[in-house]
Amino acid sequence: MRNVSTTALDTQNKAMDFQQTAVTLSDEASTLGNEVKDFLGALQAMGDGEHLRTCDVDLPATVTVSDQTVSARVTKLSPGFALFARAIPAAQGTHLELKIDGFDRPLKARFVETTDQGSYLQLPLTHDHMTFMAQELARLAPAKAA
Repeated sequence: MRNVSTTALDTQNKAMDFQQTAVTLSDEASTLGNEVKDFLGALQAMGDGEHLRTCDVDLPATVTVSDQTVSARVTKLSPGFALFARAIPAAQGTHLELKIDGFDRPLKARFVETTDQGSYLQLPLTHDHMTFMAQELARLAPAKAA
């Protein structure tokens, strides 16, 4: 009888874990759907003369994730991503804060991956953010835009 109770409890715990995973995935899918809608809206709102430029830069920056701060440099920057020239101790999809010297505000970001070039960070895909970044890129490196 004790074996049956243990098995039932294990099954119940696994079911609860599965339910929590399903809720988490559903929330992430909803967030992603909203981000895609924001991105598409931002693209539609951009004027004919605006583009999504990517610039090679060399800017001091810090990333804060889970109360840990990592310092390095941002070496590539666009309205939608930043390349941080150091590994970041985070799981894919982790939300973090990116502070770039010379920017008047910190940027919310999401960790994508680390390659031999550094850590790729996805920046918000909203119209307000993309407009802000386009202005910053134009201010920083108009001749270096690729």
